[in-house]
Amino acid sequence: MADDVVPVPSHFKFKMDQIGANILALPPEIIRAVLILPNISLNDVISVAQTCQKMNALVSDDCNDVWRAKHRQRWPDANKELLSISAELDWQSECKRAFHLIGMTVKLMEEVWPKVYMESEVCYSHFAPLRKIMEEDQTAYFYIKDFLLKSERDGNLYSNLSQKYLAKRVLRYVRQEYLTKQWKLFKALPDDKQLLEVGASYVSQWCQPLIELPTNELGMYLDSLADCVLEELGQSVPDHPIFSISLEERRKWGKETLASDLWDARHCMSILHAMDYVLIDRLGFHGTRENYHHRENYLIDVVVSMHQGVPITLNIIVESVARRLGVRTEPWYRGHLVLMWQSDKNPELRHVFLDLFNGGRLIRPEAYMGVVEGGGCPYRVPHCPKRRVTVIEVIERLTAGVEVAGRMSMRSNGHSTYLRSALELMFVINPRNLTHILHLARLYMLFNISVSELIDSIMSTMDDLPSDVHSHAENILRMFKVYLPDPEGKPLPVPQTRVSTPGVKYAVGMSMFHKQYNYLCVITGWDPKCTATETWKQEMGVQCLKHKDNQPFYNVLVPDGTTRYAAQENLEPLEGKDSLNTFNVHPDVGRYFDSYINGYYVPNALKMAEYPNDLNVCKKFYGKK
Repeated sequence: MADDVVPVPSHFKFKMDQIGANILALPPEIIRAVLILPNISLNDVISVAQTCQKMNALVSDDCNDVWRAKHRQRWPDANKELLSISAELDWQSECKRAFHLIGMTVKLMEEVWPKVYMESEVCYSHFAPLRKIMEEDQTAYFYIKDFLLKSERDGNLYSNLSQKYLAKRVLRYVRQEYLTKQWKLFKALPDDKQLLEVGASYVSQWCQPLIELPTNELGMYLDSLADCVLEELGQSVPDHPIFSISLEERRKWGKETLASDLWDARHCMSILHAMDYVLIDRLGFHGTRENYHHRENYLIDVVVSMHQGVPITLNIIVESVARRLGVRTEPWYRGHLVLMWQSDKNPELRHVFLDLFNGGRLIRPEAYMGVVEGGGCPYRVPHCPKRRVTVIEVIERLTAGVEVAGRMSMRSNGHSTYLRSALELMFVINPRNLTHILHLARLYMLFNISVSELIDSIMSTMDDLPSDVHSHAENILRMFKVYLPDPEGKPLPVPQTRVSTPGVKYAVGMSMFHKQYNYLCVITGWDPKCTATETWKQEMGVQCLKHKDNQPFYNVLVPDGTTRYAAQENLEPLEGKDSLNTFNVHPDVGRYFDSYINGYYVPNALKMAEYPNDLNVCKKFYGKK
């Protein structure tokens, strides 16, 4: 939470009283000018104010410019938000308020940590106080978000792992609470203000809460793509009327949908051909067919970086670039998302489809969907509606793609985070969709998470539902009441304390190698004998082992993101240098461990309470190396 400390050059050998005397001899405006420098942190200014009464008075009295500068340097997003509300603020008081909000966040995190430790998926009701804070104070989000990002990115890969683990989970909740409000504002906009790129950026931010993805940065990148197309157009059609339009005027086109083309058909076609050449031939944008449903293919920031994706993200980029050049295209579904262009100024011309996924060429209707060679999607649905779709529908389809990716991820490594994020976003986008609610409820039930918010959503729409859907909703509500009593009222389970016995050779935190399946892992727990079901033992061939199931079995984290159960005879310890930086890629490493040192992971306090002797085993084993 502290700012970085500015190092003092070694050749400064003055005594502290001499320094103080020299500083106080300077004019106040000089001192303040020094304090505003970026290398002087906010904590430095606070320390200066505490050195003596005279310095305290100098910093506190009539020093709003210093506190404003420090506030802007420490919390730029909050500073921008505050200035949009009022230009006249007491910035010293605002800094104090920021630290107060951070302190409240730290206290909450300390209180909820035992609950988060016990849950593989966090029940967001634990963080409800943060929602209340952000509802009452619209700038609180920026302070809390900034603190959590700094906590998660402290620069040391091998320490504060549990703190980072918790910060990630709280940050996901805080980000998604903020984006829920942003989405509701976006959905309430008139149609000509709803932009595909903005909706797609919300999806990316929702799915990637640990990164900063300002919408304006995506807009600037799309502006640069439009500028590249203009450069190409200048070579092929130098007399195009777009060159008579100022840059300032053209930039406005990117901020709202176009009611119609700004050029006649011939000049629109020139732009579309130039755009096709730049995006495909020069920059290499293309559709990905291998690993089609990978989550990154749906996230627009990743697609603009990698220049590949699925149809929906690629064609959102095309629509955004064409709009910036005065050409209006509309999203249509022809098996997958394509763009339809038809000249407004020459309506006698037939419309064409643009499909960056399939090479970006301008495709006539009869040549699309594989009627003749050159069109169609490998995953097309033969009877999919062929019609124009709204921006909201496009974003719903985009989120549905992320959901498919989340289900595939859960099947491969057992982690539900991606799927949960997608389902929760689908619920935010369309809280009346009973299918989405049911899918999300099933996931919540799996992890014993409250469905009270889903019940409230169904209840609020019951009167508006058709009779057949109404009965379906009633069945869902009955299922909720039968299968899921309120999980929040249940006390936390008490972990069993395990004291190692002579038969247990290894300990929690040790870095291991699985001799049979050739994977690295780190131990998070153990049983004196195998406690798995008989079905699992048969599937895994436990009876083929030398000691069968009559030996210790270990819960282990594997770098591919999976959690496995391994027999002692199949494991052997790794040297410290071999295991370095092997397991930090696993999302749950911080759930159990605080740090990595000398070849092993140090259990956090809660894990230590479960296995009180294991740390000494690790120290003894690795101390010999």
